[in-house]
Amino acid sequence: MTMNGSAPPAVRTALVYNCATPTGQAVASELLQRGYRVFACLDFADGLAAGTLNAQGAQIETIVLETRDRSGERRISDLAVNIDIVIFTNIADANLKLLSGLERAAPKRCVFISANDVGVRRDYTAFSGFASAEARVSASSLSWSILRPTMTYGHPDDGNLSVLAQRLKSGRSTIVADVDDPSHQPIFYADVARAAVGVAQWPEGARRVIPVGGPDKVSLAGLYDAVADAVAARKRPRHVPLGRLRLTTKAARMLRLPSQGGLSRSGKLERPRTALTPIDMPDDARPQISLKTGLELLAQELSRLDGTSEGAQLAVKSAPELPL
Repeated sequence: MTMNGSAPPAVRTALVYNCATPTGQAVASELLQRGYRVFACLDFADGLAAGTLNAQGAQIETIVLETRDRSGERRISDLAVNIDIVIFTNIADANLKLLSGLERAAPKRCVFISANDVGVRRDYTAFSGFASAEARVSASSLSWSILRPTMTYGHPDDGNLSVLAQRLKSGRSTIVADVDDPSHQPIFYADVARAAVGVAQWPEGARRVIPVGGPDKVSLAGLYDAVADAVAARKRPRHVPLGRLRLTTKAARMLRLPSQGGLSRSGKLERPRTALTPIDMPDDARPQISLKTGLELLAQELSRLDGTSEGAQLAVKSAPELPL
C-alpha cells in the first residue's frame, strides 16, 4: 500500500527474443528505460549482451528454438502468460508451435519485427521466410503488430551499411549509379527498437502491418557518399551515368560476373526501399536518429575493428540489401 492507502501501480512486464542481437538488446534496454520488468531471452547467457542487460536489471533467460526440441517454445509460452508485451526481433522465429503456445498464454500485445522488403520485393528469396512468418502471425488470434523497418544499420553485424563502410575505409573502389532519386531510407537499429516498443504500447497499432523508415530519404549515390563522409574514405564512390552502367551490367550478366552500382542483373534500377510510415504513429514510436548521426555512430563502432581480422573479413562480405 502507498502512504495514502492506495495500491501501488502494477509493474508492467515484457518478454524479448532474441536479445543476443544488437536490435534485441536495444529493445530490452528501451523497455527497461520505460519501467518494464523485462525477461531478456537469448541463445546463450554468457555473452556481452547478457551481462549488459543483467546489469540494467533484466531477467536473463537462455532459450534456444530448435526444430527437434520444443522446450524453448514451451518456456517462452510459460513466461508469456498474461504478460503485457512480447517482442520478437526476427519474425522468422515465429513458427506454428510457438504461435500456438503464445495464443494459449494470451499476452496482451505481441510485436514481430519483419522487413520492409517483404512488401516491396516479393520476388526476393532472401525474405521468403519473413513473408511466410507474416502469414502465420496474421492468421493467429494474437493481438499482433508486424513492424517492417527499412534497411536497418548501425552495428558491425548489420549486413549492409557496415559492409559498405568497411569497404570504403579499406580503400576499395566502389561504383554507384548517378541517379538523383531519394529511394533509400535507412533506419538506425536503436530507432527500430524505439518503434517496436512504441508500437507495442499503441492500441491503434494492433493487427496492423506497420512500415517504418529513418528520418532521411536519400538516393543510392547520396547514401554511398554519406557513408564515405562518415568513415573519411580514402576513395570516394565513383558515380557512373545510368546508360554506361547498364552496358557494364549487361556485359557482367553475359559473362556471369557479379555487377554493382545499383542495377539489377536485368539492367533495371533497384526498387525503392522507402517506407510509408503511418501518419497516426505516436511520437514515442517515431525514429529520431538522423542518417548523419547514425553513420557517425556506426563509424565509431567500426573503429574498434581497425587492424583486426574481423575488420578485414567485413570488408569482403556480401551485403544482401546493397548492390556491392
